[in-house]
Order: sequence, then C-alpha cells, then structure tokens
Amino acid sequence: PQRLAAGTLTDAILQALAGSRVSHRPTAPAAATPCIAAAVAAHKSDKAKMAMLYSEREIKEAHEAGIWSVAWTARDEIITASNDETCAIWDASTGAQKHVLKGCGGGAVSVVADRTGNTICSSSVDCHIKVWDAASGTCRGTVDAGKIDGVVDAWTLCSDGDSELVSGSNRGAINCWDLTTLQKTASHSVAEDDKFVLSVGRHENTIAAATYDGQLCTVDRRSGSTTKFEQAGREDPIRSLCFVRDGNGILFADDGGTVRYYDRRVDAKPSYTFYVNQSWCMSVRASPDGRHFCTAGADRLVKFWDLNMKNEVARVDGHADQVWEVAYSPDGSQLCSVSDDCRVRFHDKARADVELKRDAEEAAAARASQQAQAPPDQGLDGADVSSLPPAPPPSFLREAAKWATVE
Repeated sequence: PQRLAAGTLTDAILQALAGSRVSHRPTAPAAATPCIAAAVAAHKSDKAKMAMLYSEREIKEAHEAGIWSVAWTARDEIITASNDETCAIWDASTGAQKHVLKGCGGGAVSVVADRTGNTICSSSVDCHIKVWDAASGTCRGTVDAGKIDGVVDAWTLCSDGDSELVSGSNRGAINCWDLTTLQKTASHSVAEDDKFVLSVGRHENTIAAATYDGQLCTVDRRSGSTTKFEQAGREDPIRSLCFVRDGNGILFADDGGTVRYYDRRVDAKPSYTFYVNQSWCMSVRASPDGRHFCTAGADRLVKFWDLNMKNEVARVDGHADQVWEVAYSPDGSQLCSVSDDCRVRFHDKARADVELKRDAEEAAAARASQQAQAPPDQGLDGADVSSLPPAPPPSFLREAAKWATVE
C-alpha cells in the first residue's frame, strides 16, 4: 500500500470512510514558525545539555509497509500495527517474531495491551476492533464498530489495564467496550458531533481525549462529567497524549510541533509548552517514573526530555522516515520506536544518561582549559580590561531603551 505523509493519512481515511468533511492538508511539513525554529536551534546549540545517540539494535523489515503503532507489554513483548493490514508480536529481548495477526483491513492504526500483556486490542481502517490472545496469536473476537455506529468508531485505542477498552469516534465521542462481551458499555460526548477524536488516554477512572481540531478534555468514567482545557490559540490536530505524575498532569502532542503540559491540579491552562519539532509531533510517551518523556515525529528523530528541567536531554537518529509512535519498556529502562521505514528500533535510556554525563564533563573540561590559557582581555589601546565589570545583559539594555528620550 502507498505510504502517506502524517498530514494526509487521517484526511484520506476520513474522506474514504466518513465523507469529505476535512480538506486535504499539504503533504510536506509546513515551515516552522520563528519561535519554534529559535527554540529548536537553541536546543541544537546547547551541546553540554544534550547527547546525540544511535540505536544499537533494531528489527529490519518488520512489516511490508509503514508501522503506525507500537506497545511494549508486561510479557516483555513488542506489539506492532502496520499499514500492511497486520499486527505482529515480537520478543523484546531477541527481536524474534512470535505471531503475525492478520485481518486488519485497510491497515492497523492502533494497538494496546492490558496490564498483564495477555490480551491485545487493535483497530483498523475498516472500522473493526479485534481482541487477540497474546500467547497463541489467535483472535478472540471482533467488534464491527462501523456497523454499529455507521461511522469511523475505532481510530485510536487505550485500555484501563483490565477489562475495558476505550476508542475514539468520528462523531465527537469516546466509547467504552467490555473486552469479555465485546459490547459497548458507555459513550461520552467530548466535542461537536462532526469532530474526529484523534487520540485518547486513560489513568484509572479518568479518560483524556483530543480532537483533530485541537480540542482537549478529560472525562470522569464514573460520573461522566467533562472538563475542557484551553487550546491556547492552537487548532492543530493532536495525534498523541499521555498522563504523567500519577495522573495529575497530561502531555498533548500536536501537528504544530509542540507538546503542551497541563497540570490538572492547577487550572485548565497549559502550564508549559515544549517546542519539540519543526514539523509534526506524532507521539509523546512518559517514562514510568514520570521524570522524563519521549517524543517522535516527522523529523525522524526520537527525543528524550526532562519534565522537571523542561529541556531536551538526548536524541536518537537512525530512522529513514517519519516516526509514528514510541513505547517505553515496563521498567522504563528502554524505549522502542516504529516508523514508515518498516523498522522497529530500540533505544537505551541508561545509555543516554551516560552519554549526557560524559558530554557535560567534556564541556566543563573544555571551559576550564580555555579559562586557563586565555590571555587577559584587552581594550582598544591595549590596556587590560579583564577586571572591569561585564557588559549589561541584552534584557537590561532593552528595558533601558524603553525609557530613553530623544530630543
């Protein structure tokens, strides 16, 4: 099947399955805004704070077409979902393929597992949700979501870890399904009925949802009450979200290349915005300890971020095409990424920490050497000016200029 750019994949499926309500977006990433470009350039120039890594392990040609989703289960297995209309189960330690899960019509777009890793759920373009047994690779049952609702009703999935599945709908709703009976147990409206719920996530009894036009909210699974978050003037599609810090915070990744952090304990406004890409940010996942999170997108890079320090600490190159999703291992020591290049790549967070420490030590040694060898600063007349106070910072000069008077 032909591979599609991130900006056109959702549009193509929407038009094919739900009518042409969404106009086509450019197939090439839009130019970055000056603020995003400046933020990214600052990260690139800060060599003492960021390590550049390269993956040492990968599964080549894991699928015959691009891989759109990945999950790392408690059984230490990698589950991949591909545009080649299959999912696959892999041994995370050896990279050996265990099972191929066939029958994902039109391409598998999302895959999740329960808390034990014994049950796997996948959604596909043909509006079917399939429930799989991880040990045998057999299909336990299928929900024809399109037949039930007449619309795309299973684009993205998340699980409560036990017996309930949540899916996004093309009618501004999130739907809950019982994995035993395969029946719909609840439906919650989160946006107008013509809005596409593009990403969902769950922490205990709280479900987070985001739409194609950038709307954000959470739903209390017990009461059904909805809390809306401010969009901060952005209407970019939000392709990925995740909970952090014991469910108190949520990270939303959008096509504008930003990740916004919302602290649910404070208010409905973004507490901080990370400028992570110059193009689409297609995946964001938090480490199990809540200290770091990882992003990936159309720039083909996997990036590690420190949530407390609010900066990028490491990045991994190596994919030859846009990266659709990343997944942490259950203990948080490793991370895998999947891409349109049909590969699964593994990244070691511990190695990132080692590289980061080494780079910081080398930068400190270089500064110390320069300070020891540098001659005294000299003025225009050759006088030693090293003891003079430093020039005022640019911020001071800008503030002083506001008060300047020109006669």
